[in-house]
Amino acid sequence: MATATHTVTAADSRGVPLFIQTVTSREIDDVCQQLRTEYRPALGEALRISVEPIRRPH
Repeated sequence: MATATHTVTAADSRGVPLFIQTVTSREIDDVCQQLRTEYRPALGEALRISVEPIRRPH
């Protein structure tokens, strides 16, 4: 069975991307926690993290 992949993006309140990475489903929580630890002190509530599934054609 194939592992689902997702794109994790961290951006500021203006939508300027600060980080983009492709991750597996199992890595999402760890990557998001790392982003919060790294960027939240500087950006506070302006930090926006999004996770989007990558659709693979069948």
